[in-house]
Amino acid sequence: MLEQMYPGHSFDTVSPDIDEKAIRHPDPEVLPLLIAEAKLAHILQLPTHEKLLADCLVVTSDQVASHKGNIREKPVDEAEATSFLQSYRGSSVDVFTAVVVMNTTTKKKESAVIKASVHVGNDLSDEVIGAIIKKGDIFTCCGGFDVVDENFRKHVTKIDGRISWVEGFPDDVVHDLLIKLED
Repeated sequence: MLEQMYPGHSFDTVSPDIDEKAIRHPDPEVLPLLIAEAKLAHILQLPTHEKLLADCLVVTSDQVASHKGNIREKPVDEAEATSFLQSYRGSSVDVFTAVVVMNTTTKKKESAVIKASVHVGNDLSDEVIGAIIKKGDIFTCCGGFDVVDENFRKHVTKIDGRISWVEGFPDDVVHDLLIKLED
């Protein structure tokens, strides 16, 4: 996505090896920011990336879902995934995405947390839920759903916010934070 947003620039991807479950907070707006900050701290300390990080922008992100006041991360098994999906019938699930951007030269850092709400119809059947779970993609998604999964998407009645906010990479927010770092 960044290459599409900024043609002619190069980008590297690093997957921070942190224990996200060790970072806890009851507020779904705070938790993803704490995890994104921990990812940044981990990346900045990697000795193998010292030269790479000498003059660049680092972007980290994390996301959690919240349903009726309960934080939902990635489901741990089929039973939890089924429970999550069944509970969304006729209701909505909020998705909180945090983005942290840092200029490694100036050490200036900007961050944002945004919220999107996904409304699901009553017609999300157990059969469809079973098909979604069988694909397995949702086990890497907070809240146990993937808004771009064709089986799930058919049952989404409305999204408050942009779909990129739900997908986990809010391109408009990243762009705005990068602009702030230029000031």
